Order: sequence, then structure tokens, then C-alpha cells
Amino acid sequence: MNELNVTKFTAQVTKGLAEHFAISNEDAAYMLSESPYPILMESEPKYVMQHGAKYWVGIIADKNEEGAEV
Repeated sequence: MNELNVTKFTAQVTKGLAEHFAISNEDAAYMLSESPYPILMESEPKYVMQHGAKYWVGIIADKNEEGAEV
């Protein structure tokens, strides 16, 4: 997988999280790093990217909002 494509895709997910939660890109990047996303992206980048950035923003946002409600 082209590393530039992976970097661009991850930037899209980070930006989407920042917009969803109205937080900084740095905070969104940290949130992303604490999710399973980096492991999945490293092991299965084609699988991750075929779903699109909005899909991953939704998955990560749902998990973080569930955690906040508990």
C-alpha cells in the first residue's frame, strides 16, 4: 500500500474526528491513536480504506460517545 495514500486517508479521518467533536486536530490524532485504527491500518490498509474515512469517523465517534455516557 502506498504510504502517501495511507497518510492522506489517516489525515481525512483525523480531520473528520476533529470536526465531529469540535476539537483540535492534535486531540483528534490522539483519539485516533488510542483506537484500534492504527493496528488495523498497519495490518489491513486495503480493508480500512475500502470503507472510507466517514465510516471510520463514525465508528470511532460512536465508541467514544458510548464511553462518555457510562
